[in-house]
Amino acid sequence: MILNVSGKEIEDLSDSDLRELVGLLCEAEFRRAGLSTKPIFWGGNQDEKDGGVDVRVSKGNLSNSNYIPRSETVFQVKKPKMPRGKILDEMRTEGQLIPAISSLIKKKGAYIIISSKDNLTEVTKNNRLSAMREAVSEEDSKHELELDFYDQNQVASWVREFPSLIAFVHNKLGRGTQGWLPYENWSHPSGSIEDEFFFDEEERLYSESPPKQGYGIETGLNHLREKLLEPKSVTRLVGLSGAGKTRFVQALFDDRYGEGALDPTKVLYTDISFDPSPTPRELVNHLIHEHQSHIVIIDNCSPNLHEALSQQIRSESSKLSLLTIEYDIQDGHHEGTEVYRITESKKEAVLQQLIQARYPRLSKGNISTIAEFAAGNSRVALALANSIKKNEPLSQLGDKKLFERLFWQRGAKDDSLLEIAELASLIYSFAWDKEEGEADELAILCQIGGTQKREIKRKLTQLDKKGLLQKRGNWRAILPHPIANRLASDALKYLDWKATITILLQKGNERLLKSFTHRLHFLNDSEEAKDIFQYLFSDELNFIPDIFEGKSRHTRLLEYSSTVIPSQVLDVIGSYLITPAVIDRVSFDDDLAYEVSLTLNYLSYEEKYFVRGANYLILISLIRLKKDPKSYNRHHSSLVYLFRLLYSGTHGNPQIKLNIIEECLTSNDPHLEEIGVSLLEAFLGIHDSYILNQNYTYGGHSRDLGYYPKTYQEYFDNLTNGFSLVQKVEHQLDEKKSQKLIGLLRNAIRPVWNKFPHLIGPLSVTLQNIQKRKFKAEIWDSVLKAIEYDKDKLEEDRLAKLHQLESELRPQNLKEEIEVYVLLPNPPGYSLYPPVDEDEQRKQKLIENKVLELGSLLSQEQEVLSWTLTQLNGSGNHYSIFLGIGLAKGSTNRLAPWHELYSAFAGVKEGFIQDVLKGFLMGLFEVDEHLYHSILEDAASDSVLSTIYPSLEGSSPISSRKYHRLLESLESKTCPAKAYQNIGYNSYYNEMANEEIVEIINRLLSLEQGPSVALDLLYPRLRNSSPQERPIREAALKAISKIDLHRDDLKSPIALTLTIEHTLEFVKGLSGEEDVIRAC
Repeated sequence: MILNVSGKEIEDLSDSDLRELVGLLCEAEFRRAGLSTKPIFWGGNQDEKDGGVDVRVSKGNLSNSNYIPRSETVFQVKKPKMPRGKILDEMRTEGQLIPAISSLIKKKGAYIIISSKDNLTEVTKNNRLSAMREAVSEEDSKHELELDFYDQNQVASWVREFPSLIAFVHNKLGRGTQGWLPYENWSHPSGSIEDEFFFDEEERLYSESPPKQGYGIETGLNHLREKLLEPKSVTRLVGLSGAGKTRFVQALFDDRYGEGALDPTKVLYTDISFDPSPTPRELVNHLIHEHQSHIVIIDNCSPNLHEALSQQIRSESSKLSLLTIEYDIQDGHHEGTEVYRITESKKEAVLQQLIQARYPRLSKGNISTIAEFAAGNSRVALALANSIKKNEPLSQLGDKKLFERLFWQRGAKDDSLLEIAELASLIYSFAWDKEEGEADELAILCQIGGTQKREIKRKLTQLDKKGLLQKRGNWRAILPHPIANRLASDALKYLDWKATITILLQKGNERLLKSFTHRLHFLNDSEEAKDIFQYLFSDELNFIPDIFEGKSRHTRLLEYSSTVIPSQVLDVIGSYLITPAVIDRVSFDDDLAYEVSLTLNYLSYEEKYFVRGANYLILISLIRLKKDPKSYNRHHSSLVYLFRLLYSGTHGNPQIKLNIIEECLTSNDPHLEEIGVSLLEAFLGIHDSYILNQNYTYGGHSRDLGYYPKTYQEYFDNLTNGFSLVQKVEHQLDEKKSQKLIGLLRNAIRPVWNKFPHLIGPLSVTLQNIQKRKFKAEIWDSVLKAIEYDKDKLEEDRLAKLHQLESELRPQNLKEEIEVYVLLPNPPGYSLYPPVDEDEQRKQKLIENKVLELGSLLSQEQEVLSWTLTQLNGSGNHYSIFLGIGLAKGSTNRLAPWHELYSAFAGVKEGFIQDVLKGFLMGLFEVDEHLYHSILEDAASDSVLSTIYPSLEGSSPISSRKYHRLLESLESKTCPAKAYQNIGYNSYYNEMANEEIVEIINRLLSLEQGPSVALDLLYPRLRNSSPQERPIREAALKAISKIDLHRDDLKSPIALTLTIEHTLEFVKGLSGEEDVIRAC
């Protein structure tokens, strides 16, 4: 068994560790039950008198626990064996029961002795319990007290229920699960679990996946806690060495910070550098097999191991959550993984607090100097602090001297050690030992530096002891980055870098070349780094053409070089993006499109590069949109974020952004127009949630969230300019894009009135100007909705302005009112003026009456009628039927509008025009029954109306004429069978006699697909029929017998089979039933 603990291991624990274990077990029981651990008390000095109490549970509401039997339970924890005499001495003093046990009897509690030396049989345990009962035998209420005795094996069984506490035992004994730790001070093992977590309120945790949300440390703790509580959740935390990743993760389980701290007894932690045994995959597999619901944390977890573990965690039987930690992430997207990046604190006060807590001997002046030099990196700060003597002044030392102090710490200077460190720092990460099929990376480093492998390993081991070498399995890296970057920059000054490039370009060294350029990526101030990248871009090496033509694996070179030679990278991307071959590759090569887009996104941060970067990104989006719309959506987001007004991750000028957007919208290229709409949507996203677009690690450059207005007025002016652009261009676009732009203004109404009153004037003017040019029903509708939703929240003057805007935007003529009440998908019934009460039926009646009135007026407006009928082909609502009723009742020459309706339907045979047709017939039936029947008699055999004729018959009650028209239409077979499906939903069908229905069914059965339609019509009737209604049942049986499952495609075979099965329940006992069942 991978995770196991024995009674012997419990025996080997010290007194204090044993007591701590029992306290943790009690807490674990309470947490498992979802209860607070406040009722549990334990701690203090093990050697102090405890009054017979080591661990107490007081007023606990725990139930169904095998180990804590009562709400008041006391544990007396002993390492020695506890025979009868010792039990009596423990429970009684000078012949009297100790007060703690007397109190327990009154509270009907439990008293339990634990002995880690005892390994009991059933007989010896009974002897121990007899001694305990003897100790309380003189007490009157002794039977109210529950007594028990736990030996080493029973404690081991208890521990096995909590894998993290197995790790606790093994860790205390230094054996068993090597490298796996329970909850403790993972970030500072020599410290205490009570060490304070120092942080500020700045946002330092960022989601790497859209939406890119930013969090302060405390809100970030709460957010990740919610994620990790979900079984099968997979989370990855990344950040630079020294950013505080491990300390942050540790705080997830600390109830002193934030809310809802995770259960510290349900976590197992390891660092891959510990070489854990069992391996993470073995441990996770075991926990899943044991149905454990734990959180597994893997520090310094490689991408490959993360991917393998995440697949295990998401397996069907898993109840686990996974959190992996990595000092950097350059391995792309992990499916199903939430990735978060934590950054260094920008406030020196946080580092000062940490240094003061760890090194109280240092003066305030030295602490301040160290914090300033470390620039937010705790690892650098602590390493430097450790090298300083108590009264040694630092304030007079420059950066070079401080760096030397940090590097040498308290050891003597060793130039050869410094040379090896400089050499190793040139590579972002390297393999310690040669792996099968891979290059010997240490040997290549030796070739570059002119040293021996044995020597480089010896010196790197010394760096490891100084805490300057990061280990992750077989991988090594000089860390933290501020030290590595300084070392690499110095190394480049004497390095024969052309010879180095020649070595790294040899076959098999691709990964090392990538790692080398990755390091140069951070050296944006190094002249040597600029020279190297320019050489890599030169025609001599032909690197760049190979990248764009898909012949090179070094696509990351564009990103890495962009921090050092940004203008040149932009020139190169621009020159290649216009070539047909590259356009074709960018269309379908996700990797190339991603790398180029990412690089351009980085470069567009600076205002001087924004126009070029944004235009190239637009070109990529245009290429992808034209050739592969699906991938366009994936890559377009990096462009869209740049055009937001706030938190865009760029300092591009807002007016320049609007100019670029306008160029797209007025390009007369439908694809560019679509891109422009999405960019303007991002710019005007005042209703968006707080989403960030920040590239936190862009080489050695310091970055912020991008442009932020200096004043509110500047912010409002930019938004006003955005509103004006919508007004300027929306009428030049097609209807769909125009509606999207109008939607941006509609979506802004409520946020503006509720949060940004300074924008009320500009937005109102924009909406009024658009409405004057062409009435937009949806704009007025949005204002009505804003009044309805916010009338009780808005200040009086704001509400008055909203009412004023509504009165200026409302429909002014018949055509505009039809747009509102007939063409809008959801007419504004709940916002009709004047205000109505909350009775929903009354509101609907108001709309019906309004549409009836519009129909009547429409009968006198031929031009508006023709326009309305064309609009009803693509839009409308269920009130359209009342327009038809009003049209029929208001007309004097009623054949004229009927012919107009008929012609409109003949052109499309779909849309809400059908409802108007039916409504017209309903109104006609009331005012001219003769014409009504005349029209329907013609319709029964009309080829244009054949698909809806049976539905049109639903416009009046059942009659002899209607019934015979239906029979004649069935006889003529003019209408397809499926046209008769709708008659089952009409009231006249329910009014028919059984004999009439049977006759219709018999005619229907002769049509193709008629039997399945017949069953649909009969089934509701069967459910409500009595056993005596034999004709209906026989008709159903006959319909079933006529169905051909292989030829009837009106329904899927499964749906048709289910209908038959349900129908057969009602035809049992009829003649021929068995034959039909066999045939089916």
